[in-house]
Amino acid sequence: MTQSENPVAPSASNAVSPLVSIGVAVYNEARHLAEALDSLRAQDYPNIEIVISDNASTDATPQICAEYVAMDPRIRYHRKDTNTGSFDNFNRVLDLARGEFFMWASGHDVRQPSQVSKCVEVMLEDSGIVLCYTQMIWIDGEGRPLEPLEKGQDYIDTRGLELSLLRINVVLWGLRGGQPSYGVFRRQALKKTPAYTHIVSPDMALLIELAAIGKFAYVSDPLLYVRRGETYDNWPFYLGRHFPEELHGGKTERLYWRMMREVAMRVVRHIHTVPGKVLAIFSVVVGMWVNFRWMLTALRSIKANSVVAHPQEHFEVVYEQSDVRSDAKRA
Repeated sequence: MTQSENPVAPSASNAVSPLVSIGVAVYNEARHLAEALDSLRAQDYPNIEIVISDNASTDATPQICAEYVAMDPRIRYHRKDTNTGSFDNFNRVLDLARGEFFMWASGHDVRQPSQVSKCVEVMLEDSGIVLCYTQMIWIDGEGRPLEPLEKGQDYIDTRGLELSLLRINVVLWGLRGGQPSYGVFRRQALKKTPAYTHIVSPDMALLIELAAIGKFAYVSDPLLYVRRGETYDNWPFYLGRHFPEELHGGKTERLYWRMMREVAMRVVRHIHTVPGKVLAIFSVVVGMWVNFRWMLTALRSIKANSVVAHPQEHFEVVYEQSDVRSDAKRA
């Protein structure tokens, strides 16, 4: 394990501007990493730290990170000796974070300078808000906009809903992808969850669980540009990368039932009455059976011999599982 720490660290005790930790999980991100880090360094929020976890990259990623550590005391760099998988790496940056607030970021997406500050401003107004996220726009490999996210597709705002069962159902029935996971979280809320676990679409499972803990807030300004890679909407590639045993063993359908079971178990941990737990489990089963049944259909249709390799794209795609979801439902 290699790590680079700056002697001057951001202040975690700034009462006016609480520290925001930005966790950047990377693997072979040399092509777009400088642009992504520049957009994070340009955030106008005054108190941030940028924590990079390198999943044993084999390209120029370590050299680029070293250059940025040298030029910015807010950046910390940690490198793994072996690649432990992207889910583990997402959890690693959360474990390394020190801020009151936390945001996952990739080594290839771009953010407007006001994204963090606008989210934190909203969250400071209500301590019950556990996540604030903004509108996003897809971009291609050259940074050209593809199309904005459809109006309302991921517009989930549960402010004003004090009952956790109401929030759970709003998220269960309103979620169309993992895009809210690109926002700013209250770190203590995240620490009440296992964060990323080894299931299909762990970002969406995390969001459903967080709905049981607190409220979501949405900012309609398009402040995030997410780069759409060549493996976008490629379920076989995604499963071959993360679930090869189930894919090649013809057991992909099990991944759906595993996700449903885990989501139900994670949600009921935050419900404190027996009737409430029963209603929560019922909500998860019905919501996933109706709103997420597209996933079961897709998993049933996938064959191991349909996997297509993409050797030119092996970077750590944050919420890669979200990318395969949205178009799969429309298909």
